[in-house]
Formats: sequence, C-alpha cells, structure tokens
Amino acid sequence: MERTPRIVVKSFGLALAIVLLGAGLRFYAIGRKSLWLDEAVTVNLMGSRYTDMLAGVIGHDAHPPLYYALAHLWTQRSASALRARAFSAAFGVATLAAFYLLARVLLPREGALVATLLLAVSAFQVYFAQEARHYALAAFFVTLSWYFFVQLVAGKRLENWRWWLGLSLANAAALYTFYFTLFAVVAQLIVLLVLWRGIGKRLVVGWLSWQLLPAVLFALYVPVIFEHIASLQGLTPPKGLTMLSGEGLLLTASQFACGFLPEIWGRGEVLLRAATAALGIVSLAAGFMGLCGCRCATTVAVTWLLGPIACLALLPIRGHAYEPKHLIAAAPALALLPAIALVSSRGLVRGLVVALVAVLIGANGVSLWRYYDGRVEKENWRGAVAEVVKRVEPGDIVVFNPFYVRHPFHYYYRGYYREYPIMGVEAPASGEAFRSGELRLGRRIWVLEDSSRVAVPNPAVARELGPHRRLFGPERFEGLVGTITVSLYDTFKPTPKGEPPAGPRPGAH
Repeated sequence: MERTPRIVVKSFGLALAIVLLGAGLRFYAIGRKSLWLDEAVTVNLMGSRYTDMLAGVIGHDAHPPLYYALAHLWTQRSASALRARAFSAAFGVATLAAFYLLARVLLPREGALVATLLLAVSAFQVYFAQEARHYALAAFFVTLSWYFFVQLVAGKRLENWRWWLGLSLANAAALYTFYFTLFAVVAQLIVLLVLWRGIGKRLVVGWLSWQLLPAVLFALYVPVIFEHIASLQGLTPPKGLTMLSGEGLLLTASQFACGFLPEIWGRGEVLLRAATAALGIVSLAAGFMGLCGCRCATTVAVTWLLGPIACLALLPIRGHAYEPKHLIAAAPALALLPAIALVSSRGLVRGLVVALVAVLIGANGVSLWRYYDGRVEKENWRGAVAEVVKRVEPGDIVVFNPFYVRHPFHYYYRGYYREYPIMGVEAPASGEAFRSGELRLGRRIWVLEDSSRVAVPNPAVARELGPHRRLFGPERFEGLVGTITVSLYDTFKPTPKGEPPAGPRPGAH
C-alpha cells in the first residue's frame, strides 16, 4: 500500500523537475537577442491604447486578435521586448504542463515523463517560446484541446460536460489565435473516424455537437477573414517553399526534431539538415510500434502530427510562403512518438529506442547551446540601428525598404528622435518606381533594406541612388530570419570617377 504513493510522489517530482527544466530553457537569456521584424510590430502595438491596438489588428493584421488582446493585458502598454517575450515563454511552460497531463492519459508514467522531457528540451519549441509572436500561445491552446480530447476518448469521461466544454473553448481560443489551428480540429475528427469501432457512435456525435460552439463563436470573425483573403488574392504568389515540395517536408522534419541546428551550426548545412530530418522521420516511424499495445496513443500522436501537414499541403490559398512554424501546434506530437515506441518495445529494440531518445536530447541540447550564443540573431535590428546612430545627423532621410521595416527601426531609434530628428520615407512596393529627386529635402539618405523569404526590397531604390556617392555601407547584418543592409548616400555628390556606381549588389533581387 505504501509503494503506490511513493511512485506517485516520485513521478510528480520528476514531472515537476522536467517542467522546471523547460521553464529554465524558455526564460534563459530571453532578452539577449534583437527583435526581428514581426516581433517589433507586436511590441509597437503593445504600446498603443487597447482599443486602437484591436482596431489595428482586426483591420490590417493577417492574424486573429486573441494573442494581441491577451499580450496587451500582460504588458500593460509597456513597449518592452522582455515583457512581450515573457508572455510567450509563460505559455510555453504551460504547454509542457498540459502535455504531461495529456501524455499521462495515453501512456504509462515512464512514457509520459520521456515524452515531456523531449518536449521540454525541444529547440524548436524554445525558439518560439522566446518570440513575441502568437505561435507559443497557439501551441498551448491546441495542446490543451488535445488533453480534453484524450480525456474523452481514452479516459471515458463522456458523462462530464466540463470536458466537452473545455474542448470546445480550447478550440475556439486556438482559432482566435492562429487560423492554422483549424487543422488540429480536423485531425481530431480523423482520430474519431479511425477509432470509430472502438469508441462508438455516441462519442463521435457528441464531439460533432460540441464543435458547434467554437463554430458559432468563430463565425463572428469570418467576415474579417474573407476581407483578408480578398486582399491576399491580389498578391503575387510567394516564391518561397510550399508544403508539397520535398524541401518543405525535409525542412519541417528537421526543425521539428532539432530546431535550427543546421542553420546556426555554421557549416555542413545540407548534410546536417538531412541528418536532423532523418531523426524526425525515424521518430515518426518508431511511433508505429505502438499500434498493437498503444493503438489509441499512436493514432492520436500520428494524426496530431500528420493531419495538419496534410491539410496545409492541400490548402488552396497561397498568400504566404510556407515555414514550419505555421505547424508549431502539431510539433508536440513528435515528442509522443519515441515515448510510445519506448513503452511498446522490449529487448534490443527497446535499446535502440533509448538510443534514439538520447540522440534527440543531445541534438537539441547542441542546438540550444548554439542558439543561445549572443552572435546568433534572428534579425539584428539592434545592431543595424546602432550603426545609424553612430553616424546620423539631424535632418537625415531614412528610406525603409520594404516599407514595413519602419517598425523595428522605430523601436530601436525611439530614444534618439529628439536629439537626432530624421525624416522617414517608405519605399514603394517592389515593381513600382522610386525617384530620389522626391527626397531632396536633405542631402544624406540612409537606406535600410530587409531581405528574407517574405520581405523583398524594391530594387528601384538602389538603382536610383546608385549614381550618388555612398558615404557608408553596404553593411550587412545576417540573421536566421533575414538579412539587413544599411547604406548612406550623399545626393549632392556623384560617385567618384573610377568607382563603380553604388547600384544593386550582385545577386540582389
């Protein structure tokens, strides 16, 4: 009789230690890195009035408003990068707690602890838990939704309406945080259809009935979505990755398994990406060992992971280039699969699964070690603006190319406007003409360019300013997300003889 309480206490202690480890990884050096473009947009919005912020998000932002609404309450109108990132980190820790409870319903204690440990050290999850964006919050709501779901399916709690209500509200909150969380709802339906014979018609009908609640709640926002879709139809289809491409699948497997290790290691990126993608694929394959002894757990984990991937691959709207972060709410499922294999295997096979778990933990440890390096940045706007501050003179003109890079510039320059007032000019969209003659309100023109998968600077800016003398730059700031280029021109002086015009750089778009 005494043994069971001891096991429970020990398991609780281990689970708490794992969650605390995950919390430490998510909060460690959280303010060290510069804000990147999208984070700067978020933080600038947090500094505005609540009603103005909501109006701006609903009217212009591509994402639903719940993240902004909650983050604004958290930051209390403080334009603090640290506070905004701490909001995401807190929900990253909450995801760990919900995930352990979920895993405990599906697996024995050993399996639940291993799965939670894999999620705690996941470099992919830590990366976005330290970002002032909506991804960590979306992952939390989806994980919470799956917890309620497995309680109903595996825990047989059909009679308790609180589980049904929790599932419905979690799905509604997820949809109001990130549109792609709809794929998790679809994945739940797929699980019910696969397990139909074992769970019975009543559960399926109950699930369908209770999903009317999030459908009704989210219907209020549907007109706004259609407006955003209409605006996307006029955009040029992105030239980045698509989910259907082999490269897109490889990148997804790699980042889900080991974060951004190939990108930040510094050499052998192609080989490392193939190796880390193989780890993700092997983890998925290992999970199928549970089809005999852990059929419900295997079905949930595989469908949670692959269902959203399939949905996104079939999505007809292509208003944005694909990135694995769009599926962050599906990524926790990958941590379940090796744990399922562990509790389902014996002998030599179990030893191989233990080795797989050890390699995953080690690879993510190395990925995090490299990620925490102060020299690794997502986008180094702090450094780029510091170069401007060193040389800026009152009355200088700053061209933002593309136009939305004004957001990170404003965040890091806001303390210098009074001493060094500048005039900001937004570059026209790519393909439109840019005339430097319109800027002759001053002789010194700064150009800040951001180039990434989704940010494409207008090459007309460099062409127009090319005949003028370049006083500084181009200074490049490389990052995981994009590359920032800073240049300074004197519009009163031509390029000296013998010096090539300062036109677009070789290879520039």
